[in-house]
Amino acid sequence: MAVAYYQLAYALWKAGRPRAGAACYLKSVMTSPVMALQAVAELKELAAEHGIEPIERDAVDDELRSAGIVLAPTEEAFETLDAGAAAAVDAGLFPVARNLLSLRLHYRPDDALVNVLKSLD
Repeated sequence: MAVAYYQLAYALWKAGRPRAGAACYLKSVMTSPVMALQAVAELKELAAEHGIEPIERDAVDDELRSAGIVLAPTEEAFETLDAGAAAAVDAGLFPVARNLLSLRLHYRPDDALVNVLKSLD
């Protein structure tokens, strides 16, 4: 999802929709740190080129909706992975829990959950 928002951001920027592009860059970073370094660098360039004011984190989804951009169910996906991992632990299916938690941590790191992941070995 982060990569998709990142790519869409660039396309919107170059298509003359810099504010929507800026919102997509921010959503990319908010979704996963995977694209953060490149997305932030391009966002700074876009903002300088077009004089875009910063978009508050709480306003990103509203900006995307107003630009007609569909919101990926990011939070729901992470909540589902968390719930699945917890259910797997409760059922004693530790390899399944480890895989689900590992996938979740790949896209949204969390120092506390890394220790949980280690305990599932």
